[in-house]
Amino acid sequence: MSEGNVIRVLARIYVDDLAGSLPLYEQLTGQSSPHTFTFGATRLARVGDFLRIEGADARVRSHAATIAVRDVAEVVAAVTKAGGQLLEGPAEGPNGPR
Repeated sequence: MSEGNVIRVLARIYVDDLAGSLPLYEQLTGQSSPHTFTFGATRLARVGDFLRIEGADARVRSHAATIAVRDVAEVVAAVTKAGGQLLEGPAEGPNGPR
């Protein structure tokens, strides 16, 4: 069986205090070194399969999950072939194409 394109699905959790929210998720996931980064006006931290987000506006908060994939172009081709429409992207992000 071939390896799929989806690497991970991250549950988005919107917070007012990113730093204050991390200790609980570090404890729950057993990961003490979250990957933190900034994208636009938002500050983010990935802890296990949780993406903690501070400073998100209503448009960003309308999203429930982030899906990490091996190949963004493959996703674009699959969506287009299925008759779908991309509403945004692909575009460069702080951790590579999104």
